[in-house]
Amino acid sequence: MRKHVIIGGILFGLLSGCSATSNLDTTVNCSYTDEIGDTYQETFVSVDNKVQTNDIVILRDYAPDVASGQLTKEEIQEEYNYRDAVVYDGIDGLDYSYTMDDAFVVETIHFDYNTVSFTYLADIGYLDSEDYEYIALDLTLKNLKESGYTCDD
Repeated sequence: MRKHVIIGGILFGLLSGCSATSNLDTTVNCSYTDEIGDTYQETFVSVDNKVQTNDIVILRDYAPDVASGQLTKEEIQEEYNYRDAVVYDGIDGLDYSYTMDDAFVVETIHFDYNTVSFTYLADIGYLDSEDYEYIALDLTLKNLKESGYTCDD
């Protein structure tokens, strides 16, 4: 079974802290396609280099998994139902949704870093520590680019 890892900007949120760069009211879009063809589109909105929100849209082609017999469409649906109902449900500052058709799943995740709990993000593996004051845009973009993302900054 293919395993999917959200490579999104929140994984790189571990790079928060002080930075010399100031980005007043900045919006940056980044994109990435992984080795199996899943695409990630991210939008960061920041003020003074502090990311305020991060929107992630992930497009996954699950048809090869079904065609190879690795997974059924129902098993894939159960995975996304679990994420919606358990992993991301009821978390202040985090909105999650997904749509699914016969071949693709589109996940949408919105983070409001002014309200989301960094402890929660650390608990589910999105941050390496809960001890951050904010998510630094410049450091996040640097690491995204080093990981293969293209950004419009």
